[in-house]
Amino acid sequence: MNIICPGCNQSISADSKYCSYCGYEITQPIALENAPKIRSDDKNQKIMVLKNKIDEYTTWGIISIFLFWPLAIYFFIKRSEFKNELSFLSK
Repeated sequence: MNIICPGCNQSISADSKYCSYCGYEITQPIALENAPKIRSDDKNQKIMVLKNKIDEYTTWGIISIFLFWPLAIYFFIKRSEFKNELSFLSK
């Protein structure tokens, strides 16, 4: 008889004390028949949502790199030019 590991949802032998996949300590085994059923559609939908979020964050990261850093460098250069123009005040 097999049971389901609560840590990784893999099927393991009923006499196991630890999961051979993730190392989870089996204290109260769950019989394979009583294990919650995970539909592959739900898994695929959650994976697609996560992939879309990663794509969105990647896109905004690239946009911010190409917009922010040139502006930051430009204003840093302008600031140093402005400080040079006002250097006569500190003498």
